[in-house]
Amino acid sequence: MVATYSNNGWTMYTTNAEASRQTEMCMIYNEAWGNAKRGIPLADEETVSVENPQNSFDAKA
Repeated sequence: MVATYSNNGWTMYTTNAEASRQTEMCMIYNEAWGNAKRGIPLADEETVSVENPQNSFDAKA
């Protein structure tokens, strides 16, 4: 079962792998947000070109 519907709306059920990945992505986001808030710059390998950000796509991401 992936979801159910009741009078309150939809309820989604995730697998353990999906929940783990979602938690990991939230942790990455929160760390990046905190670093930006504190003014910590991105590491050199994570820098995106402002002129042409499409050319900076990283397939590892």
